[in-house]
Amino acid sequence: MSFSVQQVKTSTDIKKFIRLPWKVYEDSPLWIPPLISEREKFLDPSVNPFLKYSKVDLFLVTSDKHTVVGRIALIENYVHNETLSNRVGFFGMFEVVNDKQVSDLLLDKAAQWCRERNFSKLIGPVNLSTNHECGLLIDGFDTSPVIGIPYNPYYYSGYFDDWGLIKYKDLVSLRMTLSRVPEYLESAIKRIYKRDRFSIRSFSLKYFDEEIDIIWRIYNESWANNWGFIPMSKEEFKYSANEMKNFIRPEYCFIAEISGEPVGFSLTLPDINPVLK
Repeated sequence: MSFSVQQVKTSTDIKKFIRLPWKVYEDSPLWIPPLISEREKFLDPSVNPFLKYSKVDLFLVTSDKHTVVGRIALIENYVHNETLSNRVGFFGMFEVVNDKQVSDLLLDKAAQWCRERNFSKLIGPVNLSTNHECGLLIDGFDTSPVIGIPYNPYYYSGYFDDWGLIKYKDLVSLRMTLSRVPEYLESAIKRIYKRDRFSIRSFSLKYFDEEIDIIWRIYNESWANNWGFIPMSKEEFKYSANEMKNFIRPEYCFIAEISGEPVGFSLTLPDINPVLK
C-alpha cells in the first residue's frame, strides 16, 4: 500500500484531522473521545489565542484507498523561541494507525519542516505547547486516562525510538487514594495556620474574571523556572480557564494569601472522562 502526505487546507481536511482518533482507537476500551466541538474551537485561530502567537501547520497521511491513516501538527512557538533565544520546532496531535511507514512519513515531514525554518531541534509531542497536554505515554496502558493526561497506543514509543527521537524529559503522573490527610501534613498545616498573616479562601465563581487574573499572575511567576515553561498571555490563560469553567467547583479550588496578598492557589478538577466515554 502506498501513502501520501498533504497539508490541511480546508474545513473538510480539518474534520478529517479531528476524526482520525476514532479510527486509531476503535479497538481501545480505555480511550476517551474528545468533544468534537472543543477540538474544532481549539484549532480555530479566531477562537484559540495560542494560534495568534504561533505558526501551526497540520498534515494528514492518506492511503491509496483515500483513507486517512495519520496526522501531525507542526508548531513554531514564537514566544518560546523569542523567550529562550533559540530555534526549536515542536510536533503534536500525533496519531497513526499501527503502521510504521505512516509514522515515518509524518516524522520525516516534521524534520523537513524544521530544516526549512533552520530549527535546531524537533521536540514533542506537545498539544500544542507545554502549557497544554504534552508527553508520550510509555507505561500504564491498562489504566484509564484522566483529564489532562495524554493517552496513546503502545506502539508509538517504538516508532519514535526507531525513527531516531530520544527522550528529552521524564514527565510523571501519579495516582493515589487518600482516606485522610497524612499526619506529617496535618502537623505542617497546623504550624502554618498559627501564622496569623496566612489564610486560605475558596475560589469565587461570582468574580470569575478577577480570580482568573490572580491565578494567571501566580501561575506565570511560580512556574517561571520550571522545565519547558513559557509564560502564558492573559488572553490565552483566560481561554483555557473558560474551557474549564463549567467543571470548576469552588470547594475544591483555593487561593492562599499572606496579609491579604494572593501568593498561591490550588485547583482540583473532577475527572469528566468517564462521562465522555
